[in-house]
Amino acid sequence: MDPWIEVFDRPSKRMIIDPYRFPAGSSEVNLFSLRAGYVNENPYPGPYGADQSFDNNTSTFSAGSDAAPARFGLDFGGTARTVTRIEYYPRIGFESRLDGGSFYAANASDFSDEVAILTLPSGHTAQWYDRATTSSVSARYVYFKSSHGAPNSSSNIAEQVYWGS
Repeated sequence: MDPWIEVFDRPSKRMIIDPYRFPAGSSEVNLFSLRAGYVNENPYPGPYGADQSFDNNTSTFSAGSDAAPARFGLDFGGTARTVTRIEYYPRIGFESRLDGGSFYAANASDFSDEVAILTLPSGHTAQWYDRATTSSVSARYVYFKSSHGAPNSSSNIAEQVYWGS
């Protein structure tokens, strides 16, 4: 495996190269570079798939339908990863659509073994959030899923960044 990973540096808004870690001295890895694909379940029709919440652009977003739970995240292929921290940014103008949602980890392709690794509180505003996970599960899939059934629960998320090993 190549020991150099591209990482987005938020303060300077530019891509940097750093050997497996960011910030300096941290043992965490930006897991985006280790992905095999995306988790993209029940997206709203149009350009609202999972890739939109990994494009370093807070004006674009992943969106799901109110009719069914939507999942947007990363697929690590045959290698399970452990997420220790998640950064995320709500969809601008619809920040409350993250309220009560959760980030999950799963190994089964039908997500039947999903485990919540971070449940979001209420009161989001348009800003970056950085939260430690509450469970250290190694999994093939990591993703955001809204609190299905709640009003305006269409899984809107502008950006998500997974850190771990």
